[in-house]
Amino acid sequence: MVVPTPPTTRDRCAKARHHPRTMMRGRRAFVITASVIGLGVVWLIYKTSTDSGSSSPPASSSSSSSSSSSSSSSTVGIRDKMGAPRGHRHEDPDGDVAREAAVAVAESSSSSSLSSSFAGGGGGRIAIPGAERVMSSSRPRYIMYGTAWKGDETADLVHEAVRAGFRFIDTACQPRHYDEAGAGYGWRTAADELGLGRGDFYLQTKYTPPSGQDRNNMPYDAGIRLEAQVSRSIFVSLRNLQTTYVDSLLLHSPLPNMDETMRAWKVMEDHVREGKVISLGISNCYDPTTFRELYERAKVKPRVLQNRFHRESNFDVELRNMCREWGVTYQTFWTLSANRKALSTREWKDIATEKGLSPETLMYAFVLALGHVPLSGTKDIGHMKEDVDVMLKFQRGEGGSVLSDEEISTLSKLLGIPEH
Repeated sequence: MVVPTPPTTRDRCAKARHHPRTMMRGRRAFVITASVIGLGVVWLIYKTSTDSGSSSPPASSSSSSSSSSSSSSSTVGIRDKMGAPRGHRHEDPDGDVAREAAVAVAESSSSSSLSSSFAGGGGGRIAIPGAERVMSSSRPRYIMYGTAWKGDETADLVHEAVRAGFRFIDTACQPRHYDEAGAGYGWRTAADELGLGRGDFYLQTKYTPPSGQDRNNMPYDAGIRLEAQVSRSIFVSLRNLQTTYVDSLLLHSPLPNMDETMRAWKVMEDHVREGKVISLGISNCYDPTTFRELYERAKVKPRVLQNRFHRESNFDVELRNMCREWGVTYQTFWTLSANRKALSTREWKDIATEKGLSPETLMYAFVLALGHVPLSGTKDIGHMKEDVDVMLKFQRGEGGSVLSDEEISTLSKLLGIPEH
């Protein structure tokens, strides 16, 4: 007779584990545990998103200094609150596809620019027309926010400029003078906070040739062909600005000769055909002959000329007349710094006081009254709002209430602009 071996502890445990009632209890415990973990994850995601997405913008100093004054340093910057700007490094090609796909999804689901957006918060919000709406008018009137020379403040300042009402932003793929990725991060974060879409903005960047770059920090290899330099620069700009297209691409300056200039221009034209660029232009072009030849040889005509607006270039009288004739937008930079003498005169200040404007904003109003587009690089939030208020008056067709023909003539004489 075979005596059965008593079941071991392991055998009893195994039998218990396979008992239907035990298995049911195990499945029930698993479901409960998974549910608790899932709820915890959902709560954590919600908590993280509310902490980062609803943070109020940095406060501003109420300083009334000129447009080159610094914003308040006591506030926490947008980068500190939200992490380092995306797309800040020029390497990492493997991450580009994912970034561009995410940007495309965001743009496809963004709100339409044809409805007015808002600037600011609380009860003082002002309706701001989106860039597409402004550009669809017969005579677009706007002030661009210029981002040169702002370094690590770029993201914060662009963020505040958008909240103040700026929708047109100028930058360049030139790390020497611009933090293009900071500009991209600034407009994107502000747009998300205000519920704005890509079409609400006009983003303008530039291809800068090697002569204008810092050799130790270039967005492309200086040893590659010119055509490849331009293509790489555009690729980096799209990544830095967190967009799939730019509204305007400028040649930062004419190249050493017209043949090289046209080689670069043809690559820019290719990107227009590919839909990565909407319009083209050129900057730092003070020779009417060069501008005329570029216009005549280009298949995609320049739509922007961006130059210093000062006495040394005779205020580009001839070039500005050409722009009017050809429908080219004339943009001004160094608008304040190159004209400090005129802005400091008693007569200029008296007109500014009468209008309730700073001398600087009066200068921007003057440029708008001439039918041109000034770049404002102010770091002062109060001045940002003042600039936007004046811009909105011109957009509403109320420019005559800002400056009369007689006042425009007076300001022209104070600046030393030749009559034409």
